[in-house]
Amino acid sequence: MKRVVIIGVFLFLGWFYSPAFADYHDLVSGPAIEQSQEQWIGQEISPPIQGPDRFMALVEIIFWNTVRSSDSTAMYRTYLRHYPVGYFVPLALSRIEELNSQNKKVLPEKDTYDKSVFGDYHALIIGNNEYEHWAPLKNAQRDAEALSKILKDGYGFEVTLLLDATRKDILTELGRFRRALKDSDNLLIYYAGHGHLDEPTDQGYWIPVDADKDNIVNWVRNDAITGGVKALSAKHVLVVSDSCYSGKLIRGVKRIGLDDNRKFFESMAQKKARTVMTSGGLEPVLDGGGKRGLSIFATAFIDALDQADQVVDATTLFAGIRRKVRLNSDQTPEYSNIRKAGHDSGDFLFVRQ
Repeated sequence: MKRVVIIGVFLFLGWFYSPAFADYHDLVSGPAIEQSQEQWIGQEISPPIQGPDRFMALVEIIFWNTVRSSDSTAMYRTYLRHYPVGYFVPLALSRIEELNSQNKKVLPEKDTYDKSVFGDYHALIIGNNEYEHWAPLKNAQRDAEALSKILKDGYGFEVTLLLDATRKDILTELGRFRRALKDSDNLLIYYAGHGHLDEPTDQGYWIPVDADKDNIVNWVRNDAITGGVKALSAKHVLVVSDSCYSGKLIRGVKRIGLDDNRKFFESMAQKKARTVMTSGGLEPVLDGGGKRGLSIFATAFIDALDQADQVVDATTLFAGIRRKVRLNSDQTPEYSNIRKAGHDSGDFLFVRQ
């Protein structure tokens, strides 16, 4: 017991007198937090000195102290992958942006990356507005079309766009990709439309435009999505769901960290990834509220893609998306690997053309 107490004292003193303490104090007491009152994992940011999480907070702060002075963006990505909702996420994102800006002045141009390493990129984009039996939505199609444009023009995706898709439309396209994709390919599946959580069975659904209100025969179960993703040959698959209750697709994320940009991206390009990004957890999400007539989530997602340079992993992209959405709504976006779909510690990579 004495040994545990002594170790705890040294950890506390190491944290209190470390440079990271100043960062931490600024974050939990500074004006930005006072103004936004942003919540992370459902809790307001506050010093956990007296709470049961104080030891984990100390561990995170000590971890941050090892990376806070680094000149490698990969070190800050390592922090983001270990603490995607940590106290120092704003500082990590700011440091990544600063280093990327500096690197543009000294690194070769965009063709430094061998694009063949990353494979071909495909996207299935679904936007459902006009429902037969559910209330119509205003912005799902606009979101889908705007995302399709930046993926094609900025990232070289071959896009399949489905507007007002039926259950048959969705499953037919998933089946086509199952037959067509190679093991070096990448597939992004984006869904904007109604979602539903069946509380008695704890099952989440996407709602196609031909779905009845009281009959689930034309609903698309989350299991059908994850099962379809598992069967795909593609190396990297990312499902992005901007619908209510989409958090049922989520489980805990597996995290890795590497020591430089090139090594990081080359490693990610070789490892299988089956991941999902959702606009919220187990709550309704806004149909609108963003810029250009888009949803808040779609606005944050498209802005993040527009601002990215060369190659960006989905984990880093998500950290910025989540912060913007949380500051402008009550939604809490989530990012993780897909349950039972063959994830192998990789990550989806977006490669600028």
